[in-house]
Amino acid sequence: MDWILASGSPRRRELLQTMGIPFRIIKPDAEELDAEVYDPSELVLHNARLKSEIVRKEFPQSCIFASDTTVALGNQIFNKPKDLFHAAEMLRSLSGKTHSVFTAVVFCHGDHFWEFVEESQVTFKVLTDEAIQEYIDIVHCLDKAGSYAIQEERERVIDGYSGSFHNIMGFPVESIRQRLRESGYLE
Repeated sequence: MDWILASGSPRRRELLQTMGIPFRIIKPDAEELDAEVYDPSELVLHNARLKSEIVRKEFPQSCIFASDTTVALGNQIFNKPKDLFHAAEMLRSLSGKTHSVFTAVVFCHGDHFWEFVEESQVTFKVLTDEAIQEYIDIVHCLDKAGSYAIQEERERVIDGYSGSFHNIMGFPVESIRQRLRESGYLE
């Protein structure tokens, strides 16, 4: 089978590799929604569907994974920051609060199709401006929803989390593995 990850995310690539599936990467040229008028789960599902549809048109017989992740604090959505100033603003807004991380996954292969959205919660420590600047100096924040990465320097910003660690990273491998088994794609 030809497995494709429709994403340029190094974190998703790393997580899919842990599943032992040989795959290639096709980064779709998708104009993702970034609007705060959407429910976060609808937003990530829309973007994941869009990515899968673009790749599926070119590779209709392949097994395609597409995914999208966002961070939400109540009704406020925190996608990738525009610049380092915006990243600091996001971290300041998340400081001392618990927020949700939503990841949508779409899988398609021929007529076989499934999709889901998984939600996890992350609680931030109370962050000083100095702590925020130190974090931004150490962690590349500009390609991460919410301007942080749970897998990098988490002790600096994160007090705790509930739900899937991998979901917070952007690709809930536990749930994906379960659905692939139920679908007969994995033993």
